Amino acid sequence: MVDAAGQRPQEPQPCGSFCSCNDVSRNCALTARSRVNDSASHPYTDRNMTHLTHSAAHTGVQLYRGIRYAQPPIGALRFAPPVAHGTYGHAATGHTGIAPQSPSRLRNVMGDFADPQSEDCLNLSVWTPAADQARRPVLFWIHGGAFMSGAGALGWYDGSHLSAEGDVVVVSPNYRLGALGFLHQTGLSDGNLGLLDLELALQWVRINIHRYGGDPDRITVMGQSAGAWSAALMVARMKAEAPSIHQLILQSGPLGVSPALPESATVMAQAFLHALAPGANGAEALQHARAASVPAILEAQGAAIRAVGNSLTPPGHPGLPFGPVADGKVVPGLADYRAYLEQAAGRVPVLVGWTRDEMSAFQAADPGSAEDRANAATARAVFENPSRQWASQARRAGRPAYAFSFDWAPADSRFGACHCIELPFVFGSQAAFAGAPMLGDEPAVSIDNLSRRVRAAWLAFVRHGDPNAAGPQGLPGWPLVADIDGPVMHIDTRCHVSATGMQPARSTPVPSTFSIPRSSPP
Repeated sequence: MVDAAGQRPQEPQPCGSFCSCNDVSRNCALTARSRVNDSASHPYTDRNMTHLTHSAAHTGVQLYRGIRYAQPPIGALRFAPPVAHGTYGHAATGHTGIAPQSPSRLRNVMGDFADPQSEDCLNLSVWTPAADQARRPVLFWIHGGAFMSGAGALGWYDGSHLSAEGDVVVVSPNYRLGALGFLHQTGLSDGNLGLLDLELALQWVRINIHRYGGDPDRITVMGQSAGAWSAALMVARMKAEAPSIHQLILQSGPLGVSPALPESATVMAQAFLHALAPGANGAEALQHARAASVPAILEAQGAAIRAVGNSLTPPGHPGLPFGPVADGKVVPGLADYRAYLEQAAGRVPVLVGWTRDEMSAFQAADPGSAEDRANAATARAVFENPSRQWASQARRAGRPAYAFSFDWAPADSRFGACHCIELPFVFGSQAAFAGAPMLGDEPAVSIDNLSRRVRAAWLAFVRHGDPNAAGPQGLPGWPLVADIDGPVMHIDTRCHVSATGMQPARSTPVPSTFSIPRSSPP
C-alpha cells in the first residue's frame, strides 16, 4: 500500500500499548509520585499515579512523555469529539505515538522523521525545570503541517532549551490530522476534531499544570503554520470571563486562508468514502469508515486528494484538503469569519510574524522570475498581510503587539528564508534538524548564535510580555507595532527594524501553489 505521493507510510503501532520509543528506553527512570488534585472529582484528576520521568536533552529539565489528555480516539470514538480521560489518566506513560499520517511534502525541505504512529495519539509532553509549586509561565506549543502531518512529540520541538533557559514549563500536544481529524460528513464526523483535541489538551493544562511547576494563569500559546491558525481560532473561542490563553506567538499563520465551506468539505469526504469503499453507499459507506484499518484510511485519504485536489478552493484562497470547516459551531460561517478573527486579535498580547520567502518551501523559483513574483504575492496575501492586520488590530484594542520577518537563510540556498526555517532557531533543536536541506551547509555555531538570541527574545515575551526584556542577549530594540505599516523586526545575522508598510493584496485570485498538488499530500 502506498500513499498519495507514492510513498509507503509507516505502519501504525498497536493502539492502547504503553510502548516506549528508543530514546525513552535509553533514558527513562521510573519514579513513584503521589499527586493530589485540589479538584478530586474532575475528570482530569491524576491521583496517586506513577510517573515516568525521562531525562531531557538539557540538563536540569524533567520531561514527562505521553501524558494522556483524552481517551484513545479508537473504536466508537473514531470520528468523534475527544473525551476527557477521567480515571484513564496514566500521567506519563511513555506512549508517544503520533497521529497517523503520510510523509510530509516538506520532507524535502525540513528533513523527515520516523516516529511510531498510532491512532491512539491524544497525548502530550511536558518539560519543566521542576515539578514543584513555583508557578512558572507556561508555553503551549501547537505544531504545523497543513493539518495533515507533524506531531508535538517530534524531536524538532524538544522543549528542553526553552524550559531551562526561560524557567518555563513547555507543553506540546499531539492532535488528530487528516481525515481522522478533519473529515466533515453528516452521520460520521462533524469535522474540526483536531481543533477540539487541542482545546481539550489546553483544558488539561489549565487543570493539571500546577503539578508540573506551571501557572495556569500565565499561558502563552505558540503555533506555527496550521498550528498558528489553530491558536488564533482557540483565542477566538475562549470565554472572555475565563480566559484560557493569556498571550499568543503566531509564526507563519496562514490567516489569509478561509475555512472550508461545509459543502466543499463534504465533497472531499465523499471522495474519501468512495476511495475507501468503492460501490458502498449511505450507511454502508459510513460503516466502512468506522471499521477501516489506519493504512486503508491513509490510502483513501491520498486517493481523495488526487481525485478532488484543488477544485474545491474558493476563489482567492489557497486550499487545504482537510482542515477547519466553517460549520457554524466550532468555526463560524464565512459571512462572520473575518469579523470573528478581528475580534479575536484584540483579546491578548501577541508576537506575530512570517518568513521572508514563505512560498519557496512549496515551490522554489528563480529569483526575479514570474513564478517568484507570484510566490511573493501569495505569501503576502496568505501570511504577511493578515499577520500585520492581526498585530494592528491587537494594538487598536490596547494590547501589546510585536511583528517580525524571519529573513535568515543559508548562502546560495534555493529555499531562502522559507516556511518553517525559524523552527530550529526557536527551539534550539538544530541537532534534530541535522541534514535539513533548508539549513544548507551553514556551520552549527552560526545557527546557534542567532538561535540563542531568538530564544531569549521569545522567552522574554513569554515571561514579561515584552521581547525587549531579554536585554543584550536578545535581539535589538524591538518597538511595538504602531499600525498596519509596522514597525517590523527583521531577524537575520544582522537584525534590524523597518517600517516598510503592508504590501497591497492581490486583486486576482491567489494562485493555488500553497495548496497541496493532487499528486502529493502536504
